[in-house]
Amino acid sequence: MDIVTLENQAITEFLSIVNRQQALLARIEDQITTQPIKPIENKYRRQGQKAKDKKANRGSSNNSLEIQSRSEGLREARLHEKIVEYPFLLHTPELYAGELLLDSIIDELALPNKRRADFAFISGQNQVIKISLVEIKRASDKVFKDNAQKTEFSNKAKKWISQVEEWRDSFASEDRKKSLLLSLKPLFKNYPVPLLTLADNVARETQIEIDYILIADNEKVDTPKRQHLVDSLYLENDILLMPYPEMIEHVKRHPRPKHMISIWATGVHVKTSSPSLPHFGDLNEDPLGVKMAGLGMNHFDTSRRRTCFHPETLREIFYRSAGVCEIPGCGVKIVASDGVQGHLTPIYNNFPERSTLPFEALLWREHTALLCGNHIAAFNEGEISTLGNCHFLKEKLQHKSPYRAHLDHELMEFMTTLTNRVATKFLTIANCSKTESTLFAKEITQWIKSISSIPVDIRQFYQEIVIHYFKNGKPTRGKHTESKLLISLPYYYLTKARLLRKNPETLEIEPTMLDELKKTNNLSDIYRAFTYYNMLHRNGHSCHY
Repeated sequence: MDIVTLENQAITEFLSIVNRQQALLARIEDQITTQPIKPIENKYRRQGQKAKDKKANRGSSNNSLEIQSRSEGLREARLHEKIVEYPFLLHTPELYAGELLLDSIIDELALPNKRRADFAFISGQNQVIKISLVEIKRASDKVFKDNAQKTEFSNKAKKWISQVEEWRDSFASEDRKKSLLLSLKPLFKNYPVPLLTLADNVARETQIEIDYILIADNEKVDTPKRQHLVDSLYLENDILLMPYPEMIEHVKRHPRPKHMISIWATGVHVKTSSPSLPHFGDLNEDPLGVKMAGLGMNHFDTSRRRTCFHPETLREIFYRSAGVCEIPGCGVKIVASDGVQGHLTPIYNNFPERSTLPFEALLWREHTALLCGNHIAAFNEGEISTLGNCHFLKEKLQHKSPYRAHLDHELMEFMTTLTNRVATKFLTIANCSKTESTLFAKEITQWIKSISSIPVDIRQFYQEIVIHYFKNGKPTRGKHTESKLLISLPYYYLTKARLLRKNPETLEIEPTMLDELKKTNNLSDIYRAFTYYNMLHRNGHSCHY
């Protein structure tokens, strides 16, 4: 049986569980409780009936609750088991540029607050790590309670939401977030950015974001009132509620193969391996960890939560724009069938001399617009727009908008374009395409995207080593020996990024790209391009925008 047929069969089986009706006994009980009972008028008959009821129900109440609880748990367990067997069934929304870490979902992740998430998945972008916790509920329980006056969450849904809110509140402490990240340490063994120190503490630069997903109900969010409830839950409580039918619809439109793993005391255990993916942990396709960590964005840009290039802020901007140019009346789609047609643009082009704000405020979410190519060229042309002054877009940029699956998908393509920009410029300057193979251009692209994500002080350290090899084409004995670098933080960072290695013959520390560079007769052009690249980034701030 081919993979597509197998996946379709898995979806059919999963939906049959989702759409399964209540058990016959439960439906009869519901029907009985909803039918009016004719009262007994005779006083003595009422007393006799009470005695009979008491005798009949003695001990049955607890048994009934136990049976009901067991039934609910069984249905939920069947959904859980099916997702473990076919991990692609679980939609993994709102990923960063690094997409799904190790292409894997974690089964039953133990949390530091002595609770357990049904599933979890991780995504990274440079030093920012997002951990998504997923709670699934049986599909036959309804999320919404509709009546003529209003629509609200059902009592069961309120209970589920309270449970997830307890998770969220428990992670208000940074120490709890760090504890959760440390429990996932085996998954970051080959992560190219040092998230942990040599002493196994969370590094100061590491940022941890946690979001929460609740999957329940077999009915769609098909009315404005229901949609308002779901949107409010997302914007005000940071909980993404997703009904099963909508999740499966997205899985059908954008299938993504995944592994299913679990974290044990002894390490990582692979429970289900996808036949469409390399073996779990295989680094052959991503030797520098560029895909794994979504590298290509400048380290400075992703280190500030409010600036537009931070992955969370970028998501807020894209949702706010609804994926179209934010100039009133324009409506041009940013991500079109022929590629990305726009970019992020600061609405202010002048920083006041006596401002109390940091210079990076020019790139805050509320000061950055997503514009199409035509409007970028003409935006603020010939005008000085000073930070803090009135601007016709200022009020619009204050808004926040909720999750939409199609915008989340378009954002991934937009982020890919962002992370490729610097590497594309580098290849153009180096003129690699005329002299080198496609494989070499790909390796250079990986290398430059990795360099883009290095902090400026560490990049300067690396630059000394790299330029020496660019100029001479061979190592100089004793120039950068391992003994001098073992206690160096930049050395630890760069070896973690797999950009430095120890030469087995000379014991020198050298760039990992040295062998590839020797293949080219275009060393001078590449050196010139590397120098130009460092000039663009000498202040540690990128020129993406």
